[in-house]
Amino acid sequence: MRHILLLCCVLSLIGCQHFRQAKQQSQLLDSVAEINGTVDYQSNSDGGELEVAVLSRNDNTFSIENQKLLDSNGQFKFYLKPGTYYVAVYQDSNQNLTYDDNETGVAYVDSVGMLQAITLNDKAKYKAKPIHFAKPVKKGYAVQYSDNYNINNIGKLANLEHAMFDAHNVDMGFWRPLDFLAQVESGLFMLSPYNAKKEPLILVHGMMGNPREFSDLVAALEDSDYQVWVLYYPSGVGLHLVKDYLLESIEVMQKRYGFDAVSVLAHSMGGLIIRGYALSHQGHTRNYKINHFITVNSPLLGMQSARKGVESSPLVINSWRDVATNSDYVNQLHTQTLQPEINYALVFSYQDGASDDGVVALSSQIPLNIQREANKMMGFNASHAGVLKEPKFINFIMSTLSNSVSAN
Repeated sequence: MRHILLLCCVLSLIGCQHFRQAKQQSQLLDSVAEINGTVDYQSNSDGGELEVAVLSRNDNTFSIENQKLLDSNGQFKFYLKPGTYYVAVYQDSNQNLTYDDNETGVAYVDSVGMLQAITLNDKAKYKAKPIHFAKPVKKGYAVQYSDNYNINNIGKLANLEHAMFDAHNVDMGFWRPLDFLAQVESGLFMLSPYNAKKEPLILVHGMMGNPREFSDLVAALEDSDYQVWVLYYPSGVGLHLVKDYLLESIEVMQKRYGFDAVSVLAHSMGGLIIRGYALSHQGHTRNYKINHFITVNSPLLGMQSARKGVESSPLVINSWRDVATNSDYVNQLHTQTLQPEINYALVFSYQDGASDDGVVALSSQIPLNIQREANKMMGFNASHAGVLKEPKFINFIMSTLSNSVSAN
């Protein structure tokens, strides 16, 4: 994460067109609305998972705009641009992530059994009544997939040399996150084929970061008991969107592969994402546990520079709002504590004669309430991003991870 006040200064250096594009995309993200709800169902013996789909309508034709695997608690949540939508649930019998003609589903209907149209205004939140999947029926309308719909890259193989991780794409993800989502691959990527003998270790980058920053650690882990997955996301979006995507993605991967534990490590702003993920994870019954949980140089109390940027910048990036000191997102992270069975390692950095690592203040990296949760703490005399390449840091992480592994 770079210093946010410096980002405000460079606004004058980007072209007017890019400024307008960035501001427009920030405003569009500000308008994002939400549909959430639950599905009542019984476990299916044929192995087909339930998918929840959000659709738009043109006369008698419906287009699936987005779909998600129903989580283990029967819950779903979609973030959508304002508009009118319909919700349906179908059983993906052949597990191809596509609604096929021979598959059964049930639509969300009103009190008299008619299709329920859900109209969302800016920032609206719609809570659906429980959808009952006890008596699924074959579809009665033509259903297709929207041109805008892309299956998320959950579990796709990648390597750190892939062009999607290039610097210009990282910058796009910060300034123009909607362009990033349309033009660049993002998702939860595996760096090697799945290995049931190794526990997944998920690495999460920070603001204006990318998975390549972890290359030295990835190399050290090659012959370890861990398989590395990386989360790659546009760092200009709100952190609640990324947190929910991570939660959903790991749920999908768990149902696909059946592992019983994961470990997570995040740098900088990524620590806010994974703390939100961990607190959401422990709030419900899950089929896997979080084993190791590691935050590195994370602004766990937020950043004053982000607060000043929100208050004074002519262009406010959405993620600034969540990183800002005393933001709703940051405050929510301190309303609960991590479960004691999670092995939490709290890593921080400092520089000689300074009270920060060049970016994040020590007071935000290691607040007292977070220190009390940690099983281990370690500090390094290193810069904010430079710590990720420090041999002592890598040795500490390897030693921490070697304490316990819980793979299938």
